[in-house]
Amino acid sequence: MGHTFVTFLSLCIWTEISRIIESAGMSSSHTVTDVLDSYASVKRISSGGGDLRQTIEKDILDLDQKLWLFVYSEEKILHKRGRKPKVWDI
Repeated sequence: MGHTFVTFLSLCIWTEISRIIESAGMSSSHTVTDVLDSYASVKRISSGGGDLRQTIEKDILDLDQKLWLFVYSEEKILHKRGRKPKVWDI
């Protein structure tokens, strides 16, 4: 009975991650396994003093923002390169 419940929860999580990828328009370039592997590669480094550091690569931060999850990054607007818009005085 417990195995069936865990399988059901795994399917629900898998489906939700797939929905997030599709809503971000990244289904042609990323799969659920790719996203899970990317998030699994985050490493924690601790010292004997008790402070904790996380090493998060830039590609994981970019993926986090593109999927609008903001687990490891802050919510901010992705800016396109180019000139700044003109400010009009009225």
